[in-house]
Amino acid sequence: MNLFPMNALYAALAELCPIDGFSIGNPADRASWRIEFSDDATEAQRAAAFAVLAAFDPEPAEQPQVLSKLSIVDRLSDAELEIFVALRSGTASVPLTPAQQIRLALRWDNANEIDRLTQDVRMAFAAVFGPARMTELLGS
Repeated sequence: MNLFPMNALYAALAELCPIDGFSIGNPADRASWRIEFSDDATEAQRAAAFAVLAAFDPEPAEQPQVLSKLSIVDRLSDAELEIFVALRSGTASVPLTPAQQIRLALRWDNANEIDRLTQDVRMAFAAVFGPARMTELLGS
């Protein structure tokens, strides 16, 4: 079990309710999960803490799979590079509004890496280059 989600869970519980600790016995068996409340915890605080615990997912989130921008740029054709130039002014012939184009260009300009699994990245690349080329550039 990843420690970072456990630290986040502790912080969330302690913010809502005075606790002495908690335990996740068997991650697959929520009946084994426990919160050790401080004596001064109210019933409302305990209920809020139980709600946080019930919503907790002990499985770590999928790690981002990043690509450097240069690895993508190096594979773009001249015509595709021209699309990026046009995005900056909101004049690209793509199914995005001018504001969406400029926002996409600004996000691109201010990032060092692209998380290839992020849904909004995949949707933007599909809108600009089409689904097949998006898959070629970002992988499946």
